[in-house]
Parts: sequence; structure tokens; C-alpha cells
Amino acid sequence: MMVMMMMMMMMSIIHAVNSGDVFQILQEMDYDSSVDWWALGVLMYEMMAGQPPFEADTEDDLFESILNDDVLYPVWLSKEAVSVLKGVC
Repeated sequence: MMVMMMMMMMMSIIHAVNSGDVFQILQEMDYDSSVDWWALGVLMYEMMAGQPPFEADTEDDLFESILNDDVLYPVWLSKEAVSVLKGVC
């Protein structure tokens, strides 16, 4: 249950970085449905890559990574898969 909650929170935050909503989410403010599309992209990334797009040991480090790090795509993912992920995330 805790893993699912963390995954859902992480998915919401990652999409928000790309849509500009990350600060609203981190400050527990309202945000729009674009976060749902971002969450789908994060889930797809994990399913295709077998790992989350951002990793950290603590929640604060995870937020820092989401805000500052670029998403890295495994070299073995097809160009089409990366294109789909970039379009959703």
C-alpha cells in the first residue's frame, strides 16, 4: 500500500515538472488534469524501463531530483518508445 501511494505521488510530481505545476503540488495547491497525463507517462516509463525515472533515498532528495534532474532513457529502449514517453511525460 505504501509503495503504491509513493508511486502515485511521484507520478503526479514528475508530470507537474513538465507542465509547470510542480510547485503547486509540492505546496499542496490545486492543479489541473495534466498531472494525470504525466502520471500515465511515469507509469509507462516504469513498465517499459523496469525502473522509475527518478530515484532517491529520501522524499526530500526525490523532490530535488524531480525538480533538477533530466529523465534518462535506457539505451535499449526503441526510439519510438522514447518518443511516446516524451510525449506523455
